[in-house]
Amino acid sequence: MDRKGIKYLQDKGVTVRMFDRDLQEEIQEANKDFIHEALERASAAEEEKKPEVVSLSSLENPFAASATTDFSDEALQQFREIAKIKDEVGSAAFNRRLVQQGLLKQENGQFTPTGFGLLLFGKEPRTSLPQAGLLGTLHFPNGKEETRDFDGPLVLIPPQVEAWLRDKLPAVLDRSQMRRHAVPAVPFEMVREAVVNALVHRDYDIREGKCQLVVTAETIVVKSPGGPLPPITLEQLRAFNAPMLSRNPELHYVFAKMEMAEERGLGLKSLKNRAQEVRLPLPKYSWEDPYLVLTIYRSIEAASGALTPRILESLTESEQKGWQWLATTGRTKSSQYAKAMRMEGRTAQRHLNRFVELGLVKKSGSGPSTEYEVI
Repeated sequence: MDRKGIKYLQDKGVTVRMFDRDLQEEIQEANKDFIHEALERASAAEEEKKPEVVSLSSLENPFAASATTDFSDEALQQFREIAKIKDEVGSAAFNRRLVQQGLLKQENGQFTPTGFGLLLFGKEPRTSLPQAGLLGTLHFPNGKEETRDFDGPLVLIPPQVEAWLRDKLPAVLDRSQMRRHAVPAVPFEMVREAVVNALVHRDYDIREGKCQLVVTAETIVVKSPGGPLPPITLEQLRAFNAPMLSRNPELHYVFAKMEMAEERGLGLKSLKNRAQEVRLPLPKYSWEDPYLVLTIYRSIEAASGALTPRILESLTESEQKGWQWLATTGRTKSSQYAKAMRMEGRTAQRHLNRFVELGLVKKSGSGPSTEYEVI
């Protein structure tokens, strides 16, 4: 129930494959009562001696040089209030809760924070964990830039990032309609999801890497150290159908309780759905060793700007507009493309064939069922 079963099998040389995401959701719904009971049993089992310790990360261990006084009262209070915990911060019952969640270790009556506890609630987690936090960079159209380091408790970073961006980035005009109307300069729901995913699911054993947020006039890029968690693949992330699996369950649980993450997975659906709602190109996952990179586009025109100069120059103006539309939908049929772009079917088919030739989309099916999906 806490992903260690998967890790145990992998450590024994067993190849593990996950159900597709839609089937996972059906399985969770059909077994929600059992899952609830299993989670309770798993929590109780934490206090029993196990025949074999299965570790997902070294951060599960206590940090000997740290103490509960290293925790931020503000971060703990926010956790208590949002998660609706009755126990007072600092009380025996509250500390016991943190022990059960793997954020404190108790030995000889003393409580010592684990690495995950310091990451989530530490006043200055980078003192012990230099890879903690988030580096933010804003690139303004005039060539200037502004940087900010988010070094405090992990649970306080997402709202701090949003406040920073709201203060620095003005609204822009949506010119896609006859009437102009102001729209947010940044799709904050998508940025919040991306930042939380980066902080929660990154590989903290990569001490040299830090989560990064880079905002330009056209894109918002979030870099997270560590590749997709096996058996999840980059292709599944790009298709927004990756199985639900958390690299750091301790972090994921707390963020879920604080209503900043979905317990059911990586929030891929919300990233895709929100982009489609605000008519932006679908976000893009890529790999730049050692970072998993998520690119969010700030305008429909940014879809063309993300193409290589060679490809962009080879597209006609009409094809560029078609590509921008297709980038917001993810997939289409020839008839749908023709209707959206208000062109003849032969012209639409020529555009789509061109996109296939350039490696921008892939073709599947045959006849009237033929679909074209953005790669």
